[in-house]
Amino acid sequence: MALLNIEELSVVYGGAIDAVSNVSLKVEEGTMVALLGSNGAGKSSTLKAISGTLEFERGEITTGDVQFDGGSVRAVKAHQRARAGLIHVREGRHVFSGMSVEDNLIAAGFAVGKRGSAPGRAEIDRIYEYFPRLGERRHGLAGFLSGGEQQMLAIGRALISQPRMMLVDEASLGLAPMIAEDIFRIMAEINRETGLSILVVEQNVGLTLKHASYAYILENGRVVLEGTPDDIGGRDAISAIYLGAAAKAAANPAHIGG
Repeated sequence: MALLNIEELSVVYGGAIDAVSNVSLKVEEGTMVALLGSNGAGKSSTLKAISGTLEFERGEITTGDVQFDGGSVRAVKAHQRARAGLIHVREGRHVFSGMSVEDNLIAAGFAVGKRGSAPGRAEIDRIYEYFPRLGERRHGLAGFLSGGEQQMLAIGRALISQPRMMLVDEASLGLAPMIAEDIFRIMAEINRETGLSILVVEQNVGLTLKHASYAYILENGRVVLEGTPDDIGGRDAISAIYLGAAAKAAANPAHIGG
């Protein structure tokens, strides 16, 4: 069963610049799906439309529908989608730098939690089991964490609310290869153990295809290829698309959308 279903979605900026054009995709419940493409392909814009950061009402989404858990969320605000279990881990490792690691987790769980109360000790300790580094630094300020540790905390903040689906934007951006691999390994472990559905946006093709069960490839705001890692031909086939997209972007700088 598809937990997330996107139908013919189009996103524009400034009323004129196309970021996403008629994109359709789905994420089956309990799977980890990748949305791949070069910089400017429309990946981040797609996630923002799914999470409600971009809205139909403001004219940023011009066509299509976003369906979550069997129903349309066109008229549902971003915070309401989050409370329904659709959590967006945005690019840039957004954490409260002046708060401790543990207080970051408590604040996130309280803000989004379905019970209207702070997360319990067992829920917080579960995050530390997945990310031992966070447990070691639980009383330290988030602003003093490394980039990789802040990314772990950003994901931990999403997990503490016990979501049904997690949207992860550029989890490996700016991280050392070993740290990026560790984060993807843990996300895949969480997916297997808990059945959490994950849609991850990435530019790191090899790393993502190692862990995702299905992938969509965006080029200039459109899906140009989809399938399992074996179906789509692996890294070489996608790299050829990336190179083609880069050449087209140079010739058409008006297109935007991460």
